[in-house]
Amino acid sequence: MTSATTTTGELAVLRVGPHSKQRGDLVHDGLVLVEGTAVGRIHAREVRVLSGGCVDGVIHADVAKFMGSFRGSVRAVAVLIGAGSEIQDADIICESMGMEIGATFEIRSARKLAPNAVPRFDYQTSMARLNPAVPGQTGFEPRRATLSVVEGGGRMQAEFPSGTAEARPLAALRG
Repeated sequence: MTSATTTTGELAVLRVGPHSKQRGDLVHDGLVLVEGTAVGRIHAREVRVLSGGCVDGVIHADVAKFMGSFRGSVRAVAVLIGAGSEIQDADIICESMGMEIGATFEIRSARKLAPNAVPRFDYQTSMARLNPAVPGQTGFEPRRATLSVVEGGGRMQAEFPSGTAEARPLAALRG
């Protein structure tokens, strides 16, 4: 399985499988688990780069946890860097950061001291940022995601839902 969305409790989980390489932009109103490789921008409530996983790009989340490899920039309320992680050439802006003994990292970081200095994840704001409005267009019109499978799995199709959070079904990514 390259990618799948499931729901555990109240948080939707999107998994990037261990043998997949995906490229593009991803907005998910829940938890993103990366076991394979993701290149691009990820906007989610929580992002976990698991052991063996690799992200090269931008992460914007309430919580970002790293047990695998990462290169790029992170904007998160809380960042946790695990013992087995390898963080290279990263810019991190956060309110709080924790690191376990044994983590390998090369980072530039800034801690915003004011409460709520790092914006919390908001689905509509993230979608608008990744899908800018066309002049003359009224409001936000969601379009197909630009996420694609580069290696592994079958063909992937992704659609982002529209409407209110209560009426919106969870986005499903299947390989």
